[in-house]
Amino acid sequence: MADRFPARRSRGGDLALPAAGLLLLLGVVALVVGATLDAGVGMLVLCVVAALLGAAGTVVLVWGFGYRRLAYAMTENAVRIDWLGSTLILPYPAVQGIYTGQRLAGHSMAGILRWPGINVGAVRVRGLGPLRFFATSTDQSQLTFVTVEHGGVVVSAQDPTEFQTALIDHVERYEEVATGEEQAATWFERAPARAPWTAVADRWLAACVGLGALVLLAVLALICLRYDALPDQLPLHFDASGLTSQIAPKSDLLRLPLLGLICLAVNWSLGIAVHAREQVLGRLLWLGAIIVQVVLLIAVLRLVT
Repeated sequence: MADRFPARRSRGGDLALPAAGLLLLLGVVALVVGATLDAGVGMLVLCVVAALLGAAGTVVLVWGFGYRRLAYAMTENAVRIDWLGSTLILPYPAVQGIYTGQRLAGHSMAGILRWPGINVGAVRVRGLGPLRFFATSTDQSQLTFVTVEHGGVVVSAQDPTEFQTALIDHVERYEEVATGEEQAATWFERAPARAPWTAVADRWLAACVGLGALVLLAVLALICLRYDALPDQLPLHFDASGLTSQIAPKSDLLRLPLLGLICLAVNWSLGIAVHAREQVLGRLLWLGAIIVQVVLLIAVLRLVT
């Protein structure tokens, strides 16, 4: 049975999920308003804003879920910290010291790019080595610094004194009878094993999402910037011999970015859903979405130039 110590709540952390919802809502509003405008710079700008708001909202949403679930568990052999599906394990034999946050000497922040009230990340500090932060505050009086060989882990329990006392007691009472990985000389991390966290931890997802969105915006930009110069009727389909088989209003071009957006959303979702069981299939779905966008871009280039 593990002893659980909740992380200290923070105002910024509590606001993460509402802020994410607001960002995503504003992104949807910008997208809907942009879709109602005539093709042009205004539509393009609003769609770019929608993409940026959607990306920011998604990142804050993920971090908000991590914040809500952040806690520290002390088992018979180690301290365990779950963050976005991964688990950091700090075996008791690896603990060399347990200190208050003042020991950090001002180095109480995981990094500059972070959400206020969610102080999570890795940083290397001269004289202290690599540090892993799983905290909700930068106030040194609220932090606990657990040192290991060449580094340490920083946490912010709701009651730092209670956490430090319990950890000292577990380390002192620990009998070196455990075998395997929990006799490690330092902390180590277990990768996520369940959806959607396996996909979130995969760098392919961020790369494919970013590239797919950029190509889709390029398709939209090409249509918007060339729209006024196009004739009212365009050949949109050709037969096997290359002759025009379908002529339609140029407004039908705007269906192509919509088709691309739907393809991105479906492939991203399916890839995330299957990633935990079939990593390769998940990546192929993400790459497939990019290929569709490239095909659309080539088609639009042929139609508007």
